[in-house]
Amino acid sequence: MKGIIFRLNGHVRAEELERIRANIKKQMQDGLVVIDSFFAKPELIEGDFAFVVEGLNGIYIMPNKLFKENVAIDQENERLRADLKKVLNERNNFADEVGELHEKACRLFNEKEELLRDKLTRQEHTIKKVERALGFPLFDWQKEYIFSGKPYGTEIVFARRAGKTLTHCLRLCLNDGEPIKAKPRCCTRDEREELIRFSGEDGATLDRLNYFVHDLHRIYNTLKDAGGIELREITF
Repeated sequence: MKGIIFRLNGHVRAEELERIRANIKKQMQDGLVVIDSFFAKPELIEGDFAFVVEGLNGIYIMPNKLFKENVAIDQENERLRADLKKVLNERNNFADEVGELHEKACRLFNEKEELLRDKLTRQEHTIKKVERALGFPLFDWQKEYIFSGKPYGTEIVFARRAGKTLTHCLRLCLNDGEPIKAKPRCCTRDEREELIRFSGEDGATLDRLNYFVHDLHRIYNTLKDAGGIELREITF
């Protein structure tokens, strides 16, 4: 692109401005002319010419059409920069939110793990106290069933004198439910259904349920007399 550089030192007299203006109009048709001076002023160029400041390099003089195109490009670049900044901010905000959610999930996971460990520890201590109160150790399937209610295998279901009734009684005694009346003939329907549910096949009939309650009462008193064992409130 054609152009010519004018170096202006200090303030310029009016007649000198006229000469410069005429020279620029003559020299500049489609190119770029740089006026290298802090004192250059807009009135240097008029009509078809305009000016725009470019950092420390001076004042750039260019045709109005080219100037407007450059202004439009600058505006578009500014808009794109603003959009990019917005996207980056959203990305950073999203990253921050993801980070916060991750930290929260880790914290909740750790808290859950801690609660689970505490629960298992309490259950182990309870089992040891129960075994001391009863005077004999419990089988693994009994320990698991007492606190989780996980069904035991068929080899236990059909076995005689395997310890199922004892396990059902312990599960009800160590359950953290609401107080309950263990009186099949005078308790509420909900209480009777809960007794049947906890007694398993031991509560298949009213007579069998009565036998279950008899064993439940005996085991409950044994655990209560031993002391130090958290028991559900049961009225007999």
